[in-house]
Amino acid sequence: MRTFTYLMGLLATAILFSACQNTDEQFATKARELLAKQDYNAVVTLLAPRKAALQDADAVNMLGFAYMELRQTDSAMSCFNQAIKLNNQNYKYFYNRGNAFWQMGMPEEALKDFDRALELDQTVYELYLNRGAMLAAMGRHKEAIADFNRAADMNKSDRNIFFNRAQSHLALKEFDKAAEDLQYCTEIAPDFARAYYMLGLVVYARLPETAKNDPQGCEYLQKAVSLGMPEARDLLYEKCGQ
Repeated sequence: MRTFTYLMGLLATAILFSACQNTDEQFATKARELLAKQDYNAVVTLLAPRKAALQDADAVNMLGFAYMELRQTDSAMSCFNQAIKLNNQNYKYFYNRGNAFWQMGMPEEALKDFDRALELDQTVYELYLNRGAMLAAMGRHKEAIADFNRAADMNKSDRNIFFNRAQSHLALKEFDKAAEDLQYCTEIAPDFARAYYMLGLVVYARLPETAKNDPQGCEYLQKAVSLGMPEARDLLYEKCGQ
């Protein structure tokens, strides 16, 4: 009889644990729907009261992402730490925590998490893009370009890869390479005002500081202004008198 009672107790525990898992999955499913609508406050309302008991790492990660979008970085960091504790084999949790570290102004910690994310998965171009952007922000432009190159090999349609790489080339005074990337940006994103503005800057960076009225430079700046970039207007007036 004792044996039977013991087994029944185990069975009841297993059923209870399974029910909790199913509940977590249901909350995770609902959270995904809310994230798709960018309703971050609703995600927090749904998951925050249950955070301590959540055993679904994806659900905790989504709560962290919602907090990060709401600029509640400390709360986001707590969630990402919990998600990693539940499952340290998913690159997304390290990637998101890296972005949180970046948001908190802790680039070295962010790099560690981006490195860890890339150890787990080398097929996601955003990992190279974000690590490259972090390296560029730290002034490590050659390393950043290496990451942007990897991202570009994997994705030819994301203008951010080529725009960021252009800025690193420009920082290294590699004007031809910067111009090539910016031209490509305007091909894949014809309404990208900042790319035209940067092309104007590249034109004038090659010339003496007193240079004015370069036809190509003026054309780029005019395009940026026409696309609604107010910063370009001052430079257009300074260099082109328009």
